[in-house]
Amino acid sequence: MSTTNEGEENRHNAIELGVPISSSSFTSSSSDAMKMKNKKNPFGEEKNQSFPEMLMHFLTKTIPSLMSPFQVKLLSVAILVAFFGLFSFVMESANSNAQTYAVIIDAGSTGSRVHVFRFKRASGARVLKDEIFHAIKPGLKAYASDPLEAANTLEPLMETAMKHVPEKLRSSTPLTLRATAGLRLLPEGPEAASALLEASKVKVGEYGFRLDDEYVSILDGMYEGAYGWIAVNYLLRKLSGSVKATKTVAVADLGGGSTQIMYAIGNRDEVNRAPEGYVLPLEGYDVYTKSFKGFGIMAARAKILTQNLDAGEEGWQSHPCAAKGFRGGCTEKCYGLEPGEGYSAIGRDNGGDFEQCVDAALMAMEKDSMECEVEPCSFAGAWTTKRTTPLYGMSYFYERAQAAKAVHWPNSETKAVKITPSDYKNAGKRVCQTHVDSILKEYPDAEEDHFEYLCLDLAYIYALLTKGYGLKDKEPLYLVDKIDYKGQPVEAAWALGDAIAVMNAFLVE
Repeated sequence: MSTTNEGEENRHNAIELGVPISSSSFTSSSSDAMKMKNKKNPFGEEKNQSFPEMLMHFLTKTIPSLMSPFQVKLLSVAILVAFFGLFSFVMESANSNAQTYAVIIDAGSTGSRVHVFRFKRASGARVLKDEIFHAIKPGLKAYASDPLEAANTLEPLMETAMKHVPEKLRSSTPLTLRATAGLRLLPEGPEAASALLEASKVKVGEYGFRLDDEYVSILDGMYEGAYGWIAVNYLLRKLSGSVKATKTVAVADLGGGSTQIMYAIGNRDEVNRAPEGYVLPLEGYDVYTKSFKGFGIMAARAKILTQNLDAGEEGWQSHPCAAKGFRGGCTEKCYGLEPGEGYSAIGRDNGGDFEQCVDAALMAMEKDSMECEVEPCSFAGAWTTKRTTPLYGMSYFYERAQAAKAVHWPNSETKAVKITPSDYKNAGKRVCQTHVDSILKEYPDAEEDHFEYLCLDLAYIYALLTKGYGLKDKEPLYLVDKIDYKGQPVEAAWALGDAIAVMNAFLVE
């Protein structure tokens, strides 16, 4: 998530892409995968096939017949990331002045965003020259009952893409539209989500960009997490064969509908004992990757407001997470809740109580939690392992800390902000005691649509960091929104990884 204002365009310049990642970095210990060694011709039976044709046959026919669905997904990530490294040398003989574009639409839970990337080649490497970023609110999920209207909201984003991609290059410019947890958790159900995606696909298809069927999808949380870890570590220059796992950084992302945590594991024994679905091999590193659907800040908010309620006015219940003067609720189709669930809450006369709000957040995190099948677990039944690298936080970790004045904020947009869970706690105590009518006056950076929930959001972040992700009260977290890369501010987001993967997929066509 970016903190860029709605409708604002940002341009970032001259970023060279070319992480030294090779396909040999990715291996599978599965006995099923080892069967491939015994196949006479895994790439296809036709002797006159070109290498790209053989490779596509291998990826789409042979691999699925030999591997489990998770192993196929894992190998897909490996191949996509391997293409990342190929940027630096596969086009060595091409015209050095050639330029290409990629358009990535991020259909998030709270808004939609477009990234327009312009690439050039110089000295044999592909270089990102510009990134145009444009954001709008609300997101597609706000129009769940009207897919056509939802699709029409994308018009300003497409106009931005049309403005910055030359007409002669549009038909060869890939455009992807990836929905995240906003549609994965849509209260109206998967059919409504599919209708939104289909209408959106038709709309963006009217503009003449390259739009393959697989370019419009709901992005799996594993891909979202993997791309996020790669992006941050790449921008911090942590991805290379000479950098040990202990020198990379961990990444925690907090969106509206889901949250992810990713970090490299340096202990081989821990990697071997990990249950399937938790560790991905990324550029020679074994990376713990876990996405928690339903625990983004908006989805968790509804869960918390159903916990720790006191008797109040008729039809209403007071809640420790509600500021004095607050009154709000949801009776049906509540985002983050099961069908039929809802809540109604009012603030207490003596204001919110941060500690009790944290308790409500912890209750929500444990409610209906899956059983921990393999110890140790963090929350929601998820296996975890010890993190030994510093943790970087993105999206709402950054935005809510800034809004609540949790720490002194630097003037530089690319400087990482050092914060601790204790800082969130102290800020939360102040916010929770602020009357709802005074929050925007005291905290002008708070979102107008969500300021009355700032007490709750800070309590949830504190609970998530300490209980969910294992930080101690005084342990530092480094918040980033943009990262300086070779003198340019670059957004720390998964969209760049998607652009790279899609563009390099052309190599096997």
